[in-house]
Amino acid sequence: MKQAADADRHNRDAYQKDMKFFLGLDQWDSTVKTERDADGRPSLTINQLPRFVDQVVGDIRLNRPRIKTRPESKDATVEMAKIFDGIIKNIEYQSEAATVYDHAAESMVAGGLGAWRVTTKYAGTDTFEQDIAIEWIPNPLSVYFDPRPFDLDKTFADWCFVTEWFSREEFLDRYPGTDPASLPDV
Repeated sequence: MKQAADADRHNRDAYQKDMKFFLGLDQWDSTVKTERDADGRPSLTINQLPRFVDQVVGDIRLNRPRIKTRPESKDATVEMAKIFDGIIKNIEYQSEAATVYDHAAESMVAGGLGAWRVTTKYAGTDTFEQDIAIEWIPNPLSVYFDPRPFDLDKTFADWCFVTEWFSREEFLDRYPGTDPASLPDV
């Protein structure tokens, strides 16, 4: 995990800086702001960025990227591709994937990083059957990919961590007998 954090440090730092700017914070150069404050001059911030982010995200909503299957091998058929398309559409519908994609797109447009994942969930409490689901990851900084593959979409990554913050009490409830202080810092 430390390797992943170190390899992606510049993107993570830029994301935090960009998100502060997007939220209307730190839009003034610190030297200029200090000079203006010392002179008693105002340092107004009229944040224009959200409307441009909304425009790009709106365009994405109007022309949503979709998963589309195509038969690529000699054993594959158009009929099977249509069946898989139907299954994928059902997974997206059940997961409310449109909302997931919108949240990730807004984060990506505003700060350069957005995250969601495909996962499985148990269909019920009394069964071992699992359903495929698409989930939004609210904090893209909680995702740490294997830094070795150089493909942009991380298709060939061997591993990925998605971290989560919770209280000490929650930790002890989830992992009884484990000392939180024994965990390494990243």
